[in-house]
Amino acid sequence: MKKSLTILLLLFTSSVLTGTVFGQQDFQKWLTYNNQTKISDKWGVTFDLNHRTKGTTLFYPSLVAARAGFSYFTPKNISLSAGYAWFGTYLEKGEPILLDENRIWQQLQVNRNYSKIHLTHRFRAEQRFIEVMPEFKTKTYSYDTFNRLRYALQLQGPIFENLKGIQWYTANEIMFNAGNFSKGSLFNQNRTLAGLILSAGKQVDLSITYQMIYQHFPQTQNNEFINSGRFTILHKMDFSSR
Repeated sequence: MKKSLTILLLLFTSSVLTGTVFGQQDFQKWLTYNNQTKISDKWGVTFDLNHRTKGTTLFYPSLVAARAGFSYFTPKNISLSAGYAWFGTYLEKGEPILLDENRIWQQLQVNRNYSKIHLTHRFRAEQRFIEVMPEFKTKTYSYDTFNRLRYALQLQGPIFENLKGIQWYTANEIMFNAGNFSKGSLFNQNRTLAGLILSAGKQVDLSITYQMIYQHFPQTQNNEFINSGRFTILHKMDFSSR
C-alpha cells in the first residue's frame, strides 16, 4: 500500500514539473454515465456517455463523447477490454465549430484488495484520429493520427466502518503521446482526482469528484491548468448468474 501511495505522489509531481502552465481555462463541469454489464462469468460490455461544459453554462457543451467496448474477465481480478470511442470538441471561433475524434482503445485493468482499501491499476492504449483545427488544415478533411498511452492508479475505501454506502476515492492518471500529432512532446496530460462514491442501490452508485488537470496542447504548444467538477452515474449490471 505504501508503494501505491508513493506512485500516486510521483505521478502528480512529474506532471507539475513537466512544463510551465501558460493558461488557465474556465471551470469545467463533467457529466458522465458509465455502464458496466457482465453478461457471463468471463465476458462483459462497457458503455459511457460524456457531456462537458465550461464556465457558467451547463446545457451548451464544450465536449461530447460516447465510448463502448467488450471486456474479458480472468479469475485473478484482471480484465482485458477493447473498443471504440467518438469525441466531439466544440471550438469557440465566432461560430461554434465541432471537431471530430475517432478513437480505438485497448485496456488492462488489475483490481486488488488490501484490508479495507480497494486498489485499481489501469493501463490503456489509444489510437486517435483527430480532425485538424481549421487554421491548420491543408485540405477539407484533414486528420492527425497518433497513439496515446495512459496509466491510472485509484484507491478507494470506506469513510465510516458501519456505513458502507459512502466511500472516498482518490486517483491519478498520466498520459503520453506518440506519433505525428505529438510534435516531439511526449507528455499529454495528468489528472488528479478526489471525491465521494455514494450508493444509490444495488446497481447504481453516484460519484462526486473534484478533478485537477495539467494538459499540453501540441497544435498550439501551450500548457493549460484546468479545474473541473465531475458528476458520474455508475451503473453496474450482472447477468452472469442468471
